[in-house]
Amino acid sequence: MPQRRIACSLALSGLLALCACGGGDGATPAPVDGLDTVTLPGYPHSIDVYGVDDADKAVVILHGLGDHNYGIAHALGLNGNDGPPSEASVDFARLRARKIMAVLPQGQAIGANAYTWDNHVMRSGEDDVAFLEALADYIRQRYGVSKVYLMGHSNGGMMANRFWCESPQTFDGYVAIAGPASEFYLDHACAPSVAQPYYGIIGNSDQVLGVDGDWAAATWTVTPLLVQASPPGSWVDPTLIGEWQVHQRHARLACGATPTLLQAARSGNVDTWTDCDGRLKVQRVFTGEHKIASLESAAGFSLFDAAADFIDGLP
Repeated sequence: MPQRRIACSLALSGLLALCACGGGDGATPAPVDGLDTVTLPGYPHSIDVYGVDDADKAVVILHGLGDHNYGIAHALGLNGNDGPPSEASVDFARLRARKIMAVLPQGQAIGANAYTWDNHVMRSGEDDVAFLEALADYIRQRYGVSKVYLMGHSNGGMMANRFWCESPQTFDGYVAIAGPASEFYLDHACAPSVAQPYYGIIGNSDQVLGVDGDWAAATWTVTPLLVQASPPGSWVDPTLIGEWQVHQRHARLACGATPTLLQAARSGNVDTWTDCDGRLKVQRVFTGEHKIASLESAAGFSLFDAAADFIDGLP
């Protein structure tokens, strides 16, 4: 199937309505099985859709700072190209086996190549909250998928944390790979209307985030070298809440739990804490660094499969 490029029109009449994409009869097209690239009116983000005809869920996947949507797809093993995908390069068999439609938007930038997300840690120059809210609505209506999850690496994970606090109902669950919450939430309450499922995984040797073995630290700070190398105006605040601290906060909000470090279940290089009937999970990967490849090598498992397992296991 050749790749198609679609620009869809959105109309507002009380509730979001979708006009036909690539068709002239005004009807909503059937779900795509294959590779599409779409855009939403009013937003510059290009969105790659790895469609699966029998998908029962969609996962929106956000790349990290300076990356591309095809780059994180490659790192997660979904795109054989470390470049723009093709029908031949996408691992549709893997997605079909998990019944997952993968949706990969391209982040924007202030200054060349600093592609990111507006997450209180960095700014992209775009209203990424409004964009991702519109994207979640679009996926449910255009593709008929009722469950939509948000997953991100690094700055993409930080964006997932923003949604968990500020717009949790937009997605049915959140996965953050090496992307903890901004310290913004130390001074501004994280008071979600509903405490959605959340899975965080971080390497204990992550020098980009400033973990460096200090797992229980109240805050971590992104390496100054990365901040200095970014275009002026792209950073808001490089200080982050430690992922263990994030987990404790989430557990208190979600079910009143008070997890302790001693409750970790260790398997190989990985410590795992699970709370609130499996809806909250955090993993520390010993010797794991910031990149997905390093985390997978140290953990001994695929991060995409781990995220899919978490989603599938939700009560």
